[in-house]
Amino acid sequence: MRSLIIVFFLVFSCFVLKGQDVHFTQSYAAPQNLNPALSGNIEGTYRIMSIYKDQWRTGLELPMKSYGVGGDTKFNMNFGKTRGADKAGLGVFFYTDRGQLFKMNTNKLGIQAAYHKLINRRNSSYLSAGVEVGVQQRNINYDNLNFGDEFNEINAFDQTTSEILPPNNFGFLDLGLGVTYSSTPSDIMKYHLGFALHHFNRPSLSFFAQSQFINPDTDVDYRYAPKFTAHGSFNFKLGTFFSLSPRFIYIQHGNQSEADIAANVKWDYIEQKSSFHLGLMLKSVHGVDGLAPQFFSPMVGFEKNAFLVGLSYDVYMGETLNGNTGLNAFELSLRFIGEHENEFNFCPEF
Repeated sequence: MRSLIIVFFLVFSCFVLKGQDVHFTQSYAAPQNLNPALSGNIEGTYRIMSIYKDQWRTGLELPMKSYGVGGDTKFNMNFGKTRGADKAGLGVFFYTDRGQLFKMNTNKLGIQAAYHKLINRRNSSYLSAGVEVGVQQRNINYDNLNFGDEFNEINAFDQTTSEILPPNNFGFLDLGLGVTYSSTPSDIMKYHLGFALHHFNRPSLSFFAQSQFINPDTDVDYRYAPKFTAHGSFNFKLGTFFSLSPRFIYIQHGNQSEADIAANVKWDYIEQKSSFHLGLMLKSVHGVDGLAPQFFSPMVGFEKNAFLVGLSYDVYMGETLNGNTGLNAFELSLRFIGEHENEFNFCPEF
């Protein structure tokens, strides 16, 4: 593992990074979006999830909204010396991110595949590798954009602009990969560590690159910066009914970086086949003063049989300290984990 970590940091440090990306506070509610190697890493045999994010509602007239939905399944690999021990995962995840004011939309459909290799039966240790092949589409509504030559010099932007605008809709291939290591060293502890690299093919993000006639003074080489993610999750069983799950996530995307630490406490009600989750996350974001705490996010969840509902709310710490408002965000997630018996097929039967 030490050699693997060194290799990943050397590879990722070679990229010139820039840009930003969509991500969720409840990242483990959309695991394939976090790391394709997490596809099929489930206690059941299939998982269905959805997530909704609403942000900056009090700061913008029209807030930013993000939606995600997906699912994955796992099946046994019945060959070789580890017959029935190795697993494979297959998943799909779709999200859309909407900037309401200018109708700037980003849509992505990604397919993930992962292989989970058993490396130690005694503590159920797995080394997993995953890839993602995605198609991303971006569009913008020019009707909501105003230019200086549209102003009638009285009270409205109702003139015809002389701006030559590029096509407002384009798509591109988006590739990612990742690895994870998971282990259960004892009856009261289990953990996993992971690394992921998204957008390593660095597709172009420029609308002007789609134009038939390109102004030589226009920058058409603005590309998607590769995004590096390191994450880890631990689970400690504190008793018959209680467990503690500390987590961390570090994201480096261009000049932007974010470090999250979180802890979740779970109470199990065995007779009712239900659980209650309560957690807190602290987000530190790279700004003009370096990496500093900017958000804290209380989280709550309720689990009944195979269903889990999660709620979180990002509270901007500057709202309390400086009086700024409008940067808060709300998330709702739903997850279902089930079992199916046709383990040799990709598609579950309900």
